[in-house]
Amino acid sequence: MPRASNNAVRKRFYQRNVSSAISDASQPRILIPANPPSPATLALLAFGFPRRMLIFAPTYDILSSQVMKRVHPVMLKLSLFLLPIILAASCLTPVKPPTLNEPVRVAYLPIIPDLPLFVAQEQGLFKKHGLDSSLTKIAGSGNQVLETLSRGDADFAYLAYSTVLEAEQQAPGSFVVLHHNVDAKEFPSLYALVVSPKSGIRTVANLKGKAVGTFPGAAMLVLTKLMLAAEGLDPGKDVRIMQLAPPAQVAALQTGQVAALLALEPIGALAVHAGAGEYIDRWPLTPRVAKTIPTGGSVVLRKTYETKADYVTRITAAIDDAIDYIRAHPETAVGLYVKYCDVSEAVAKDLPVLHFWKSTETDLKVCQDYADLLQREGDLRAPLNVRTLYPTAK
Repeated sequence: MPRASNNAVRKRFYQRNVSSAISDASQPRILIPANPPSPATLALLAFGFPRRMLIFAPTYDILSSQVMKRVHPVMLKLSLFLLPIILAASCLTPVKPPTLNEPVRVAYLPIIPDLPLFVAQEQGLFKKHGLDSSLTKIAGSGNQVLETLSRGDADFAYLAYSTVLEAEQQAPGSFVVLHHNVDAKEFPSLYALVVSPKSGIRTVANLKGKAVGTFPGAAMLVLTKLMLAAEGLDPGKDVRIMQLAPPAQVAALQTGQVAALLALEPIGALAVHAGAGEYIDRWPLTPRVAKTIPTGGSVVLRKTYETKADYVTRITAAIDDAIDYIRAHPETAVGLYVKYCDVSEAVAKDLPVLHFWKSTETDLKVCQDYADLLQREGDLRAPLNVRTLYPTAK
């Protein structure tokens, strides 16, 4: 069958689309090129131009006498004015849409402050924001997570805030903090003071002459000393502090190597369920050491933040959504400790759900106060302005 000529195609187009539109010359119309599709056309419609006021004609026929003679004179002038603008807009390079299912590699420790990562993964919140997430468990310490992030083997991680501050001081301008978990008396605490059931210890003051086990790291040593000093004990004379790797802590309590643990959960709950310990204080640091302590935070490298802004925005949104989910469904969220923190269901039920700050809720004064405390106690070698960690903070 022979192909219709251009003139025949154009004639049918006019009969269908143009003739009826301009049959009433008293009704003002604006000529709009139908091909190529124009963002400006959509803009005219969006800004209130009724579709009936627009004539969609092929660009090469906008100036044809057949159409021009029948368009309202005033609107003809407006059409001629808008035509080059519309054509220019049609030729603009479109904005590249975000990459869907972009990989995000998440490094985590099997500890309860990483709960938003677990929720975002299990509830499909990374996927919701166009991210193809993979979680890698780091069996060591926060420093190993930091190394994994720094060498580019992870895109995103949750770290102890003290670790972030120490790293930022060593390499200024390297990190950006997106979220936090915080300790305060009004919220469940990450820390717990657990003692041997046979020790007779009932208060912090009773620790005089005893050995206390705690988590490794300079900041944890500072916090332990401040807790003891707040109760009138001399950390250097009255108490022997032993920094122990997490897997060794419950055994140290069981064997009497230490009489108490200043534990980070889930270590405290594991000791209690093993019959090796009992809780005597579920808020050992707040408010003894500080009213509010930002204990952890989600972190990306600054170079990632600066070169892949939309990517980081989507990561941030996924974790914000996870925090909303935790607040609305704490009982369900707790169940993820079983999978990601290597604990039983019975232990998971006794673990706290921490309080998390969303990306818009960060209290810079609280963060600065904590950094100042660590600097006064020697963990940070010099004052540090934490605002550098929050480029979007006001």
